Amino acid sequence: MCVDHELPAAVARTLEAYRAVVAEHGANWKESSRSLYGPLVPYLKFVRHTRLLAGPVTAALAEGRSLTEAIDGAAEGDLAAAFRDALGGRVPDGVVVLRLTPGGPQVEASGNVQPVLRGESLEHLLLVESRLDAEVLVEPFGTVPPGGCAVWEVLLGAAPGFLVVDGTPVEMPAVAREAETATLRVRSPATCRWSVLSPQGRGWFPEDALRKWDARDRAYFHAEEAILDVPAGELEVVAARGMDHEVQRTRVVLEPGGEAVVELDPAPSRDPAADGWYGGDLHLHFNFAGDQVAGPVEAALMQRGEALHMMNPLAANATTSFVYDREAFVEWLGRDLPWSAPDLVARMGTEYRNDLLGHFAAFGPLSEPSRYYAGHAESDSPADSPSNAHMCAELRRRGAVIIWAHPLTADAEDPLDVLFGGGSRSCEARELVVDAALGLVDGLDVLNHLSCTGTARIYRRLLGAGVRLAATAGTDVMLSYSRLGTYSNPPGWARVYARLDGPLSVAAFQDAVRAGRTFATNGPWLTLEAEGQGPGALLDVEPGRTVRVVATATGADRLRVHDAAGVVAEGQGRLDFAYRVDEPTYLVAEADGEPRPDDLDPRGRYAHTSPVQLNVSGRSVARAEDVRWCLEWLDRLEALIREHGKDPDRSLFDLLEQARARYRSRISP
Repeated sequence: MCVDHELPAAVARTLEAYRAVVAEHGANWKESSRSLYGPLVPYLKFVRHTRLLAGPVTAALAEGRSLTEAIDGAAEGDLAAAFRDALGGRVPDGVVVLRLTPGGPQVEASGNVQPVLRGESLEHLLLVESRLDAEVLVEPFGTVPPGGCAVWEVLLGAAPGFLVVDGTPVEMPAVAREAETATLRVRSPATCRWSVLSPQGRGWFPEDALRKWDARDRAYFHAEEAILDVPAGELEVVAARGMDHEVQRTRVVLEPGGEAVVELDPAPSRDPAADGWYGGDLHLHFNFAGDQVAGPVEAALMQRGEALHMMNPLAANATTSFVYDREAFVEWLGRDLPWSAPDLVARMGTEYRNDLLGHFAAFGPLSEPSRYYAGHAESDSPADSPSNAHMCAELRRRGAVIIWAHPLTADAEDPLDVLFGGGSRSCEARELVVDAALGLVDGLDVLNHLSCTGTARIYRRLLGAGVRLAATAGTDVMLSYSRLGTYSNPPGWARVYARLDGPLSVAAFQDAVRAGRTFATNGPWLTLEAEGQGPGALLDVEPGRTVRVVATATGADRLRVHDAAGVVAEGQGRLDFAYRVDEPTYLVAEADGEPRPDDLDPRGRYAHTSPVQLNVSGRSVARAEDVRWCLEWLDRLEALIREHGKDPDRSLFDLLEQARARYRSRISP
C-alpha cells in the first residue's frame, strides 16, 4: 500500500496544496458562489451539520426541484432560518439553541451529555433565534437581526462555557463530561471498517485516521489494526467489510488507565468471485471540495476495508476550471493504482461535466482527454461546447467505457418531470437520450445516491426503445467529506457486479459492462436467467415460443420481473415461470426492501439487473410507446438548449436529428 513518502512528487505536492487550501478556506475550496452550485457554498462552512437539512431538501427534490433549487429554497436566502425551520423546535445532539426573548435569554441542548477526554472539545451548531425588536450582539460571534436568526459553530468542553448577550454573560448548557482515559486496540486479519462508539453514540478515532460519518451518522474509520485513546467505561466496537461480509460487534468495558484489545474478523456472507462476479464502484472521488483531504493512502485503506473488487475514482471539476485530482489521474494513466492486487483493482478515471446537459464517467481511459468540462460560467469554458457526445466518442477512442452518472435528482413516476421541471442548469443527464441512441454509452448508474427507482424507469424506457445499456452503479462518494449523507459513506455502498470471463482486471470488467453482464445493488443479491442465460444474453426465438424464466433475490422483501410492457411476475425470494414471447422484448429483474440496521443506504434496499434480450425472428425490441417517450425527451431537450444554451455546440442540433432518426426508424413500417 502507498504511504506518503512513496507518493509521486506531483501527487504529494497536490495533496499538500489541498491541505493548505482547506486550512485557509474551509470546505468550500474557493468554489464560486456565483456558479451553478452557488447556493451550496454557504452550506459548506457548516458541512458537519448539513444532515439537519436533509428533510426539507429531500422533500423539495421529491417535488421535482433541482438540487440547487431545493437547497436554496430550504434556506430562502437565509441559512440560519433554514436550520431553524429544519429543526422544527427539536434540539438534536450537536446543536445548542439560544432563544432571545423579552423575558431574557433561554438556552437549550439535547441533554445527551457526551464523554470527552481531558482538554477535548465538541463541535456544536449554535442556532440563535431572536424574538426581540432590536439587533442583539452575541459575543464573540456577531449580531442577530431583529426577529431573525443566526448560526455559528462553537467548541464546547466539559468546563462551563459562556456567551455574552448585549453585555450579559449567558452560561451554555452542559454537553460534555470529562472521562478518564483508557486505551483500545482493535485488530483484524484484514482491513475492516471500524466503528468505536460510546453509549451516547459518539465515535472515536485513531489519531491519524480520516474522521468519517456514514449516511446514518455513524462514525467509522478503516484499518487492519489501530490504537485509540477512548473514555473509560463501556464502548461498542463494530467491524464490517463491505456488503459481501457479515457485520461483527462486541461490547467492551475499560478501566481508567487500562487497555483492552478487541479482535474481530467479519466472515464472508457470500463469495461472488467464486462464480465470476466482481463488484465495483464506478463513480467516486478522492477530493471534491470537503472539510479534509484524501488521497491514495486513504483510498487504498477504504477499498481494502470494503473488500471492493473494482474502484474507479474520478478526476473532475465542480464550478470553476479547477480539476480535482487531475495530477493523480495523469500520473497513473492507463495503469492500476499501486495497491491493486489480484482480488482488487483501482484505476483512475475522469468525468466530463456540462451544467446544462449532464455528465458521465469514463472508466479506464488510456490517455488524457482534451477537455474535462463545459458550460461552467465561472470557468475558462463557459460555452456549452463541445457536446457530451463529442467527448463520449473521444474518451471511447482513448479506451474508456462510458457510464452516465445519476440522471435524476429525485425519484418520480415520470422522470421527464424531473429532467425538465427544475432549473435549467443542474446535474440531470439530459443528453443521455441522444448519446445512448447513437451508441456512445455503455452503462447507466441505475444505483446511485439521488434516484434509483426513477433512474430505473429511464433505463427501462431506453431498453424498450431499442437502446442497449448495462445497469451499473456509482455512489459519487467523496472521501474528502467527513459528514455529508451518502457522500461521506465508504466507497462501494452500492455496487455493480459484473460477470467476468477470466481474472479480475480493468479490461475484463470493461468487457463485461459492454456486454451487459451486470446487475447493480445496494445490498440484495439478484439473479435472472431465461433459458439458463443471464443478463447480457440475446435469445432469438420464433413467435409464440415459451421460455423458462428464473429470478432470485436474497436480502430483499420484493422481487419483480419486467418485460418491455411492464411487470410480468412478482413475489418474494424466487420466481420460476414460463414466459410466452410474441413480440421482441427484454426481461430484467428488480428487487427492493426496507432498510436494515447495518445498511449504508437509509432509503431502503434496491437492485436491478441488465436485460436478457429476446429477439423474435431476428427483430429486436422497439416498443412504440417507449420510442415516443424518447422523442418527447428530445423535443424538450432541444427547446431547453435553444432557450438556455450558452453558445452551444452547433453540431449538437445535428446530433439531435440523428438521434430522432434512429428512434423513428425503429417504429417505422
